[in-house]
Amino acid sequence: MTLEQILERAKQGNRKRIAVIGAEEAGVLTAVSQAADQGIAIPVLIGNKEEIQTIAEESKISLKDCEIVHEADVSQSAKRGVCMAAEGYVVAKPQSG
Repeated sequence: MTLEQILERAKQGNRKRIAVIGAEEAGVLTAVSQAADQGIAIPVLIGNKEEIQTIAEESKISLKDCEIVHEADVSQSAKRGVCMAAEGYVVAKPQSG
């Protein structure tokens, strides 16, 4: 299966919320922004909100379809992501089929 086929298949399903822990990097923000723009996922960015927004602005990355959950401490970010997955708010693992 080609990358294009994988992306097309992902677009055909219901968009899932995915947690991104420690999202304070331009490369990460670029990837989640593209996933949101392509209709593949609804990113939930967990980390330092101010830092995430600053990096996005400086790198000209749109986060319009992303949710940001402020958690300044990395270990607390991870715990928050685990709780969100346990509650079913975000996908804990890729869905098959």
